[in-house]
Amino acid sequence: NRCLRNLYGKHDPAKDKRDRIISAFREEIYDSPLMIKARKKFSTGKCTSCCKATKLHIDHDVVPFAQIMDEFLASKRLEIENVKLNYRSKPFLFSSRKLASDWVSWHDAHANLTGLCRSCNSAKGSSGYRRNRTVTSKGTVCKHTCPPDST
Repeated sequence: NRCLRNLYGKHDPAKDKRDRIISAFREEIYDSPLMIKARKKFSTGKCTSCCKATKLHIDHDVVPFAQIMDEFLASKRLEIENVKLNYRSKPFLFSSRKLASDWVSWHDAHANLTGLCRSCNSAKGSSGYRRNRTVTSKGTVCKHTCPPDST
């Protein structure tokens, strides 16, 4: 896929780096207490949206994963591009184990998980949430297009 994008001039190294970092955020929480509990509770059963009995996917209900991640980064006054990864292992993990521990704690304190079937989970996406990239001087995520220091 990356080879094809490169062949047609569509390869974006910055996007690839960003995708690896987001993947690391997901990987870091995989064995968190909340995620382990959710996998046990929602492995199979009825979809909380359509009630279809099937294998379930874990969904971040109420507050989407992307928003939880954005708010964590804002609380740390970090831009996603500045999160350092350990590239020696696959999947990628944070270089800073302190940051990883803080992220797991933050995620588990802010996430509300539920079980959805594959089609409902795909259809839901991130509930209309669009990643915010502007962090105010107070460390909060600005949902507008204003400069970082104007809020």
